[in-house]
Amino acid sequence: MKQSRAKLKLPVCIVSGSYPPMRDGVGDHTRMLARSFAQLCGKRAHVLTSVEAASDDEVAHVQPLCAGWGLSQILRVIRYLRGLRAGTVVIQAQSNGYGIDTGVLFLPFLLRLAMPRVKMGIVIHEYISCSWKGRFRVLMALPFANQAFAVSQQYLPLLHRALPWMKERIHYVPIASNMTPVPVSKERVNRLRTELGVAQEDLCLVFFGVLRRRKGLDQLLEAFAGVLQRQPHARLLLVGHSREDWFDAEFGPLLKQSAMRDRITLTGRVDDETLSAVLSMCILGVLPFVDGLSTRRGSFLALLAHGLVTVTTRPQHPIPQFEDGVTLRYVDPGDTQGLVDAVCELLENSELREAIARRLPEAARHFDWETIASRMLSLLGD
Repeated sequence: MKQSRAKLKLPVCIVSGSYPPMRDGVGDHTRMLARSFAQLCGKRAHVLTSVEAASDDEVAHVQPLCAGWGLSQILRVIRYLRGLRAGTVVIQAQSNGYGIDTGVLFLPFLLRLAMPRVKMGIVIHEYISCSWKGRFRVLMALPFANQAFAVSQQYLPLLHRALPWMKERIHYVPIASNMTPVPVSKERVNRLRTELGVAQEDLCLVFFGVLRRRKGLDQLLEAFAGVLQRQPHARLLLVGHSREDWFDAEFGPLLKQSAMRDRITLTGRVDDETLSAVLSMCILGVLPFVDGLSTRRGSFLALLAHGLVTVTTRPQHPIPQFEDGVTLRYVDPGDTQGLVDAVCELLENSELREAIARRLPEAARHFDWETIASRMLSLLGD
């Protein structure tokens, strides 16, 4: 990294529609990137974002410039970048913070016109799930960038096929967990056990993430009933919050009426320290995603960062770092009995569980923010 960092043009700037305290995964991604850029470069990055973001931040020089992302606001961003004499600009291609304004689509083109020598990178967070219009917008932006970073390997063949002359400039660079592991004392863990009503003999399973239908919560509840028949001391911790009416209208009442309600604990949204305390009392993570695991699953990456063995659903495309029985346990999406069997196997077989746990740090190394930021800066410094 030292050689490429010497070539890197400073200052480094990030353009994102969202930034904390705005609730958006891209905003969290931006903050973690900015933190790692500062550690690697020795200087804080500049973040240009929406007016809803906090301007007081120890991680980066945050500039909440944009009340909307129309063309006039984009020109304001470019004026700021020119005044700063930005050397490297990383643009978050998609963010809920951009809203329906289309001015941001012209940012790469206009920035290249205004600052021909700037090093520009574009991060692609969504592609397969985009409409044809969404894909077209991404493809229109990429030719103006020096490098493009796709957060999923599944995007690469599609992007390379659409823009074959850019194949050497479009790279897979994954995300990492937005939740940082925090050391916690035994006293803190014991206090939390008391607060949550978790007994010492409970065998805790954890689901972490936003509580959505597509996270497989219906299947998880059904599978947990099967686990309890074989492991009466099992307890399920649901760690997260819901953004969907479905949870309040269907899943929440279902939990209250369930005979298992005394064995299921809802924590709501938690901070990094509380999450680390919760996970330290858990034996397994269980994430039965309806459409399978992908490296864009921040909830899975959080469990990985904490070294927690996880049962999840088989991905649509193989992920080299994750092999069934080696670094996790896979079941097929929708296979409730398979989920029961996999969870019970790991609860009953401590040797297998410990063997998988020993291999997790090497897998986690590929999904570390410093590694990710270093890769981006290295490519932009070439």
